[in-house]
Amino acid sequence: IVSRMTRSIALYRIGIVRYNEKLKEIDEFIKMHDIKGDIRQRIHEFYHHKYGGQVFYEEKILAELPLALRIDTLQGMHQELVDDVFFMQNSEPGFIEQLLIGAKKEIFMSGDVIVRKEDTMRNFYIIIKGVVSLQLINPKSQSSEDVV
Repeated sequence: IVSRMTRSIALYRIGIVRYNEKLKEIDEFIKMHDIKGDIRQRIHEFYHHKYGGQVFYEEKILAELPLALRIDTLQGMHQELVDDVFFMQNSEPGFIEQLLIGAKKEIFMSGDVIVRKEDTMRNFYIIIKGVVSLQLINPKSQSSEDVV
């Protein structure tokens, strides 16, 4: 038990160190390109949402796992999602496995446009956290109308 606790604490500290290193890289990038104001703040917010104070290379860790273990891990990580999303609830296990293997986490910030009406879609989004506003834009008046 002590060994596991020591290892957990060490991994936690490594994540914090990586996060601080990432912040230094971001600040150097911002300074080098003279990025100011709102954009600077949005970049910082994005990385805060993405890493939440720690940096772990989740995709790399998962990619190194054997396929069966990767599937089991993904199912464990996302069981609540599978239980909550209506079209997944009664789906075949193979369908769920393929969705989880192909899923990619994306983070969008307030004001980001995720998709436009004219875009060709090759994927779909499941909102894990946050709120999305759907708007239709009238091309004649350029006014927008909230749908949801």
